[in-house]
Amino acid sequence: MHLKKIREYLLDGEIQKAEELIKLTMFATPRDQSHYELLGELYIEHIDIQSCALSLYERELDLDTAISNVVFEPNSCNLQIKREYFTSFNKNILCCRIVSSVQNTLNLNINLGRNKRFNDEVSKLDSSTILMSASAGGRKGVQFKVVCHSKVTDGEVSVLGETIVIRNATEVFLYLKSMTDYWGNIDISSLQGEFSSIDYFTEKDEHVKKYQEQFNRVDFKLDYSKDCLSIPTNLLLENTKKYSNYLTNLLFHYGRYLLISSSQPNGLPANLQGIWCDELNPIWGSKYTININTQMNYWMVGPCDLPEVEYPLFDMLERMREPGRLTAKKMYGARGFTAHHNTDGFGDTAPQSHAMGAAI
Repeated sequence: MHLKKIREYLLDGEIQKAEELIKLTMFATPRDQSHYELLGELYIEHIDIQSCALSLYERELDLDTAISNVVFEPNSCNLQIKREYFTSFNKNILCCRIVSSVQNTLNLNINLGRNKRFNDEVSKLDSSTILMSASAGGRKGVQFKVVCHSKVTDGEVSVLGETIVIRNATEVFLYLKSMTDYWGNIDISSLQGEFSSIDYFTEKDEHVKKYQEQFNRVDFKLDYSKDCLSIPTNLLLENTKKYSNYLTNLLFHYGRYLLISSSQPNGLPANLQGIWCDELNPIWGSKYTININTQMNYWMVGPCDLPEVEYPLFDMLERMREPGRLTAKKMYGARGFTAHHNTDGFGDTAPQSHAMGAAI
Protein backbone atom coordinates (compact mmCIF):
# COMPACT_ATOMS: atom_id res chain seq x y z
CA MET A 1 0.00 0.00 0.00
CA HIS A 2 2.81 2.40 0.89
CA LEU A 3 5.54 0.88 -1.27
CA LYS A 4 4.87 3.17 -4.24
CA LYS A 5 5.26 6.32 -2.12
CA ILE A 6 8.41 4.97 -0.46
CA ARG A 7 9.94 4.33 -3.88
CA GLU A 8 9.07 7.85 -4.98
CA TYR A 9 10.82 9.30 -1.94
CA LEU A 10 13.91 7.19 -2.60
CA LEU A 11 14.07 8.12 -6.28
CA ASP A 12 13.69 11.80 -5.38
CA GLY A 13 16.50 11.57 -2.82
CA GLU A 14 14.12 12.07 0.11
CA ILE A 15 15.84 9.36 2.15
CA GLN A 16 14.70 10.56 5.58
CA LYS A 17 11.06 10.71 4.51
CA ALA A 18 11.35 7.23 3.02
CA GLU A 19 12.84 5.88 6.24
CA GLU A 20 10.13 7.45 8.39
CA LEU A 21 7.37 5.97 6.24
CA ILE A 22 9.09 2.59 6.24
CA LYS A 23 9.39 2.65 10.02
CA LEU A 24 5.67 3.36 10.36
CA THR A 25 4.34 0.99 7.70
CA MET A 26 6.81 -1.74 6.76
CA PHE A 27 7.58 -3.49 10.04
CA ALA A 28 5.82 -6.23 11.94
CA THR A 29 3.24 -5.51 14.60
CA PRO A 30 4.23 -6.26 17.28
CA ARG A 31 7.70 -5.13 16.31
CA ASP A 32 9.54 -8.20 17.70
CA GLN A 33 9.07 -11.91 17.23
CA SER A 34 8.65 -14.38 20.03
CA HIS A 35 12.02 -15.24 21.53
CA TYR A 36 13.68 -18.47 22.55
CA GLU A 37 14.44 -18.76 26.24
CA LEU A 38 15.74 -20.82 29.10
CA LEU A 39 13.50 -23.78 29.94
CA GLY A 40 14.47 -23.89 33.59
CA GLU A 41 17.19 -24.49 36.13
CA LEU A 42 18.03 -27.48 38.29
CA TYR A 43 19.27 -26.47 41.74
CA ILE A 44 21.35 -29.04 43.64
CA GLU A 45 22.19 -27.98 47.19
CA HIS A 46 24.74 -29.99 49.16
CA ILE A 47 23.55 -29.39 52.71
CA ASP A 48 26.67 -30.41 54.63
CA ILE A 49 29.27 -28.76 52.43
CA GLN A 50 27.61 -25.70 50.91
CA SER A 51 29.82 -23.31 52.90
CA CYS A 52 33.05 -25.32 52.53
CA ALA A 53 35.96 -24.11 50.45
CA LEU A 54 37.05 -26.55 47.75
CA SER A 55 40.52 -28.04 47.41
CA LEU A 56 39.66 -29.39 43.94
CA TYR A 57 37.10 -28.38 41.33
CA GLU A 58 37.25 -29.67 37.76
CA ARG A 59 34.75 -29.64 34.91
CA GLU A 60 35.06 -31.37 31.57
CA LEU A 61 33.06 -32.10 28.44
CA ASP A 62 33.92 -35.24 26.50
CA LEU A 63 33.21 -34.42 22.85
CA ASP A 64 33.53 -38.09 21.87
CA THR A 65 30.58 -39.08 24.07
CA ALA A 66 28.65 -35.82 24.70
CA ILE A 67 28.99 -36.43 28.44
CA SER A 68 30.06 -33.79 30.97
CA ASN A 69 31.66 -34.37 34.35
CA VAL A 70 32.24 -32.32 37.47
CA VAL A 71 34.59 -33.41 40.26
CA PHE A 72 35.10 -31.52 43.52
CA GLU A 73 36.63 -32.07 46.94
CA PRO A 74 35.48 -30.00 49.93
CA ASN A 75 38.22 -28.97 52.33
CA SER A 76 38.49 -30.95 55.58
CA CYS A 77 35.76 -33.42 54.54
CA ASN A 78 38.02 -36.19 53.19
CA LEU A 79 35.70 -37.04 50.35
CA GLN A 80 35.32 -36.51 46.63
CA ILE A 81 32.02 -35.92 44.86
CA LYS A 82 31.51 -36.62 41.17
CA ARG A 83 28.66 -35.53 38.95
CA GLU A 84 28.06 -36.86 35.46
CA TYR A 85 25.51 -35.42 33.01
CA PHE A 86 24.22 -36.27 29.57
CA THR A 87 21.06 -35.66 27.61
CA SER A 88 20.22 -39.03 26.13
CA PHE A 89 20.07 -39.34 22.36
CA ASN A 90 18.09 -42.50 23.01
CA LYS A 91 15.17 -41.20 25.13
CA ASN A 92 15.71 -37.43 25.14
CA ILE A 93 16.01 -37.40 28.93
CA LEU A 94 18.57 -35.41 30.90
CA CYS A 95 20.38 -37.91 33.11
CA CYS A 96 22.57 -37.03 36.08
CA ARG A 97 24.58 -39.28 38.41
CA ILE A 98 26.01 -37.93 41.67
CA VAL A 99 28.32 -40.19 43.65
CA SER A 100 30.38 -39.70 46.80
CA SER A 101 33.65 -41.46 47.58
CA VAL A 102 32.45 -41.96 51.17
CA GLN A 103 29.33 -43.99 51.89
CA ASN A 104 26.13 -42.24 53.06
CA THR A 105 27.51 -38.69 52.80
CA LEU A 106 25.24 -37.19 50.14
CA ASN A 107 22.64 -34.88 51.71
CA LEU A 108 20.92 -32.95 48.96
CA ASN A 109 18.01 -30.58 48.45
CA ILE A 110 16.92 -30.51 44.81
CA ASN A 111 14.64 -27.92 43.21
CA LEU A 112 13.47 -26.73 39.82
CA GLY A 113 13.03 -23.06 38.97
CA ARG A 114 13.32 -20.29 36.42
CA ASN A 115 15.48 -17.53 37.82
CA LYS A 116 13.81 -18.23 41.19
CA ARG A 117 10.38 -16.87 40.24
CA PHE A 118 9.49 -17.09 36.53
CA ASN A 119 7.41 -20.25 36.78
CA ASP A 120 3.79 -20.93 37.62
CA GLU A 121 4.37 -23.63 40.20
CA VAL A 122 6.56 -26.48 41.38
CA SER A 123 4.65 -29.35 42.93
CA LYS A 124 5.05 -32.89 44.23
CA LEU A 125 4.24 -35.58 41.67
CA ASP A 126 5.13 -38.54 43.87
CA SER A 127 7.48 -39.37 46.75
CA SER A 128 10.59 -38.93 44.59
CA THR A 129 9.44 -36.63 41.78
CA ILE A 130 8.65 -32.93 41.34
CA LEU A 131 6.90 -31.13 38.49
CA MET A 132 7.45 -27.56 37.31
CA SER A 133 4.77 -25.89 35.19
CA ALA A 134 5.25 -22.60 33.38
CA SER A 135 4.59 -20.64 30.21
CA ALA A 136 6.76 -18.52 27.96
CA GLY A 137 5.72 -15.06 26.82
CA GLY A 138 2.23 -13.64 27.12
CA ARG A 139 -1.30 -14.99 27.00
CA LYS A 140 -0.66 -17.18 23.96
CA GLY A 141 2.84 -18.23 24.99
CA VAL A 142 4.06 -21.81 24.84
CA GLN A 143 3.02 -23.88 27.86
CA PHE A 144 5.51 -26.39 29.23
CA LYS A 145 6.23 -28.78 32.07
CA VAL A 146 9.47 -30.19 33.47
CA VAL A 147 9.61 -33.35 35.56
CA CYS A 148 12.55 -34.24 37.82
CA HIS A 149 12.66 -37.79 39.16
CA SER A 150 15.21 -39.08 41.69
CA LYS A 151 16.56 -42.49 42.60
CA VAL A 152 19.07 -43.53 45.28
CA THR A 153 21.06 -46.71 45.86
CA ASP A 154 20.83 -46.21 49.62
CA GLY A 155 19.72 -43.55 52.07
CA GLU A 156 16.32 -41.86 51.98
CA VAL A 157 14.43 -39.78 49.44
CA SER A 158 11.23 -37.77 49.93
CA VAL A 159 9.49 -34.67 48.63
CA LEU A 160 8.78 -31.86 51.07
CA GLY A 161 6.85 -28.96 49.57
CA GLU A 162 8.55 -28.32 46.22
CA THR A 163 11.90 -29.89 47.16
CA ILE A 164 13.31 -33.38 46.66
CA VAL A 165 15.09 -34.17 49.93
CA ILE A 166 17.83 -36.81 49.87
CA ARG A 167 19.64 -37.87 53.03
CA ASN A 168 22.51 -40.27 53.78
CA ALA A 169 22.92 -41.46 50.21
CA THR A 170 26.05 -42.66 48.43
CA GLU A 171 24.83 -42.56 44.85
CA VAL A 172 21.99 -40.46 43.42
CA PHE A 173 20.41 -40.52 39.97
CA LEU A 174 18.33 -37.65 38.60
CA TYR A 175 16.22 -37.79 35.44
CA LEU A 176 14.62 -34.73 33.86
CA LYS A 177 12.25 -34.55 30.95
CA SER A 178 10.32 -31.61 29.54
CA MET A 179 7.24 -31.31 27.36
CA THR A 180 5.69 -28.29 25.64
CA ASP A 181 2.48 -27.67 23.73
CA TYR A 182 4.45 -26.49 20.68
CA TRP A 183 3.82 -29.85 19.02
CA GLY A 184 0.42 -30.44 20.65
CA ASN A 185 -1.09 -31.16 24.06
CA ILE A 186 1.15 -31.95 27.02
CA ASP A 187 0.74 -35.45 28.45
CA ILE A 188 3.04 -36.46 31.30
CA SER A 189 1.05 -39.55 32.28
CA SER A 190 3.60 -41.95 30.79
CA LEU A 191 6.65 -40.38 32.41
CA GLN A 192 6.46 -42.12 35.77
CA GLY A 193 6.51 -45.50 34.08
CA GLU A 194 9.36 -44.38 31.84
CA PHE A 195 11.40 -43.18 34.81
CA SER A 196 10.78 -46.31 36.88
CA SER A 197 12.09 -48.57 34.12
CA ILE A 198 15.18 -46.56 33.22
CA ASP A 199 18.64 -47.87 34.08
CA TYR A 200 21.28 -45.15 34.12
CA PHE A 201 24.17 -47.21 32.79
CA THR A 202 22.13 -48.87 30.05
CA GLU A 203 20.83 -45.46 29.00
CA LYS A 204 24.37 -44.08 29.00
CA ASP A 205 25.56 -46.86 26.69
CA GLU A 206 22.63 -46.31 24.32
CA HIS A 207 23.21 -42.55 24.34
CA VAL A 208 26.89 -42.91 23.43
CA LYS A 209 26.10 -45.44 20.71
CA LYS A 210 23.53 -43.19 19.02
CA TYR A 211 25.61 -40.03 19.38
CA GLN A 212 28.75 -41.65 17.99
CA GLU A 213 26.87 -42.99 14.99
CA GLN A 214 26.89 -39.39 13.77
CA PHE A 215 29.99 -38.01 15.50
CA ASN A 216 32.35 -40.78 14.31
CA ARG A 217 31.58 -40.38 10.61
CA VAL A 218 34.51 -38.03 10.06
CA ASP A 219 37.77 -37.22 11.77
CA PHE A 220 40.27 -34.38 11.60
CA LYS A 221 43.71 -34.36 13.14
CA LEU A 222 46.63 -31.98 13.32
CA ASP A 223 49.71 -33.07 15.22
CA TYR A 224 49.89 -31.81 18.79
CA SER A 225 51.55 -32.72 22.06
CA LYS A 226 49.55 -35.10 24.24
CA ASP A 227 50.33 -32.77 27.14
CA CYS A 228 47.54 -30.55 25.81
CA LEU A 229 44.96 -33.06 26.98
CA SER A 230 45.68 -32.27 30.63
CA ILE A 231 45.78 -28.47 30.28
CA PRO A 232 42.59 -26.56 31.22
CA THR A 233 40.93 -24.75 28.32
CA ASN A 234 41.41 -21.29 29.84
CA LEU A 235 45.18 -21.87 29.95
CA LEU A 236 45.21 -23.16 26.39
CA LEU A 237 43.47 -19.99 25.25
CA GLU A 238 46.07 -17.85 26.99
CA ASN A 239 48.71 -19.29 24.66
CA THR A 240 46.92 -19.89 21.38
CA LYS A 241 50.10 -19.76 19.29
CA LYS A 242 51.78 -22.57 21.22
CA TYR A 243 48.67 -24.77 21.24
CA SER A 244 47.28 -23.75 17.85
CA ASN A 245 47.07 -27.25 16.36
CA TYR A 246 45.31 -28.72 19.37
CA LEU A 247 42.85 -25.82 19.61
CA THR A 248 42.06 -26.17 15.89
CA ASN A 249 41.26 -29.84 16.41
CA LEU A 250 39.20 -29.01 19.47
CA LEU A 251 37.20 -26.29 17.73
CA PHE A 252 36.42 -28.51 14.74
CA HIS A 253 35.05 -31.30 16.91
CA TYR A 254 33.30 -28.87 19.27
CA GLY A 255 31.40 -27.40 16.33
CA ARG A 256 30.20 -30.86 15.30
CA TYR A 257 29.16 -31.65 18.86
CA LEU A 258 27.14 -28.43 19.06
CA LEU A 259 25.23 -29.01 15.83
CA ILE A 260 24.61 -32.71 16.44
CA SER A 261 23.31 -31.91 19.92
CA SER A 262 21.02 -29.04 18.91
CA SER A 263 19.56 -30.11 15.56
CA GLN A 264 17.97 -33.52 15.14
CA PRO A 265 15.02 -34.79 13.05
CA ASN A 266 11.55 -33.92 14.41
CA GLY A 267 12.91 -30.98 16.39
CA LEU A 268 13.69 -27.32 15.83
CA PRO A 269 16.87 -26.19 14.05
CA ALA A 270 19.84 -24.62 15.80
CA ASN A 271 19.25 -20.95 16.66
CA LEU A 272 21.62 -18.22 17.85
CA GLN A 273 22.49 -19.40 21.36
CA GLY A 274 21.02 -22.81 20.70
CA ILE A 275 19.78 -25.16 23.40
CA TRP A 276 22.45 -23.65 25.69
CA CYS A 277 20.53 -20.36 25.96
CA ASP A 278 20.66 -19.58 29.68
CA GLU A 279 18.54 -16.43 29.86
CA LEU A 280 14.85 -15.59 29.97
CA ASN A 281 15.36 -12.52 27.79
CA PRO A 282 18.42 -13.38 25.70
CA ILE A 283 20.25 -10.97 23.45
CA TRP A 284 18.85 -10.96 19.89
CA GLY A 285 16.00 -13.10 21.23
CA SER A 286 18.11 -16.23 20.59
CA LYS A 287 16.12 -16.44 17.35
CA TYR A 288 17.01 -17.48 13.83
CA THR A 289 19.06 -14.76 12.13
CA ILE A 290 18.54 -15.95 8.58
CA ASN A 291 20.67 -13.35 6.80
CA ILE A 292 23.88 -15.14 7.92
CA ASN A 293 23.96 -16.90 11.31
CA THR A 294 21.58 -19.73 10.45
CA GLN A 295 23.60 -20.47 7.34
CA MET A 296 26.81 -20.45 9.36
CA ASN A 297 25.38 -22.97 11.81
CA TYR A 298 24.83 -25.43 8.97
CA TRP A 299 27.93 -24.90 6.82
CA MET A 300 29.52 -28.10 8.14
CA VAL A 301 26.59 -30.40 7.30
CA GLY A 302 27.84 -31.64 3.92
CA PRO A 303 31.59 -31.77 4.63
CA CYS A 304 30.95 -33.57 7.93
CA ASP A 305 28.45 -36.09 6.51
CA LEU A 306 25.57 -35.00 8.76
CA PRO A 307 22.58 -34.78 6.39
CA GLU A 308 19.92 -35.62 8.98
CA VAL A 309 20.80 -32.68 11.23
CA GLU A 310 19.63 -30.39 8.41
CA TYR A 311 16.09 -31.82 8.38
CA PRO A 312 14.84 -29.37 11.05
CA LEU A 313 16.08 -26.49 8.87
CA PHE A 314 14.07 -27.77 5.90
CA ASP A 315 11.03 -28.14 8.16
CA MET A 316 11.44 -24.53 9.28
CA LEU A 317 11.56 -23.34 5.66
CA GLU A 318 8.32 -25.20 5.04
CA ARG A 319 6.71 -23.47 8.04
CA MET A 320 7.84 -20.12 6.62
CA ARG A 321 6.34 -20.75 3.18
CA GLU A 322 2.72 -19.72 3.76
CA PRO A 323 3.51 -16.71 6.01
CA GLY A 324 6.17 -15.76 3.46
CA ARG A 325 3.65 -15.78 0.62
CA LEU A 326 1.43 -13.41 2.58
CA THR A 327 4.40 -11.13 3.35
CA ALA A 328 5.46 -11.04 -0.31
CA LYS A 329 1.94 -10.24 -1.49
CA LYS A 330 1.08 -7.61 1.13
CA MET A 331 4.43 -5.83 1.26
CA TYR A 332 5.64 -6.02 -2.32
CA GLY A 333 2.73 -7.19 -4.46
CA ALA A 334 4.98 -10.07 -5.45
CA ARG A 335 4.46 -13.76 -6.15
CA GLY A 336 6.35 -16.49 -4.34
CA PHE A 337 7.38 -16.04 -0.74
CA THR A 338 9.87 -13.88 1.10
CA ALA A 339 11.42 -13.51 4.53
CA HIS A 340 13.64 -10.88 6.07
CA HIS A 341 16.51 -11.04 8.57
CA ASN A 342 14.81 -13.01 11.36
CA THR A 343 12.36 -15.80 11.86
CA ASP A 344 11.19 -17.79 14.88
CA GLY A 345 9.81 -21.20 15.72
CA PHE A 346 6.49 -20.28 14.13
CA GLY A 347 7.83 -19.22 10.73
CA ASP A 348 7.36 -15.44 11.01
CA THR A 349 8.60 -13.66 7.86
CA ALA A 350 7.90 -9.94 8.43
CA PRO A 351 10.69 -7.36 8.98
CA GLN A 352 11.57 -7.20 12.67
CA SER A 353 12.75 -4.86 15.41
CA HIS A 354 12.74 -1.69 13.31
CA ALA A 355 16.01 -2.87 11.73
CA MET A 356 16.10 -0.67 8.64
CA GLY A 357 18.43 -3.00 6.80
CA ALA A 358 15.79 -5.70 7.08
CA ALA A 359 13.23 -3.66 5.16
CA ILE A 360 15.14 -1.87 2.39
